[in-house]
Amino acid sequence: MNITFYPFGNLNLYFSGGYNLQQELYTNAMIQKRTFINYTTGFKLFYPVWLELNGAYGDQHYTVGHNGWLVMNGPNPVNFQTGIKILTSLKAGKILLSLSYYQVNLDSSFQSENDSFLPINKKNFNLHSIYGGLSWQL
Repeated sequence: MNITFYPFGNLNLYFSGGYNLQQELYTNAMIQKRTFINYTTGFKLFYPVWLELNGAYGDQHYTVGHNGWLVMNGPNPVNFQTGIKILTSLKAGKILLSLSYYQVNLDSSFQSENDSFLPINKKNFNLHSIYGGLSWQL
């Protein structure tokens, strides 16, 4: 579920937030439920340049975000992610250029086969991603 809000009908500023529920069925018929919250604030810097600030927190294990650019399918649990994106539209909206930066905070540890032991050698680390794109309409 995602909601976008334009304060007082201002199309140059928006706030968007969402609640995500994911269920995974294991081979032993157990169901694992995961939830996370995502948020975005976007505003026009000047015509035709937009800036977006976004992030998410919660259990984002095995999820995909930002139109497939951010894939969380590693063995390490994700604590949160934040990002910034700059967008510009050219040729009356027919060409879109974007440049994004994301930081993802994760935890890593060794898990023994015996579930009664606590995780060993727990480390917290950050992943940094920079990507850009070009899209167009004919």
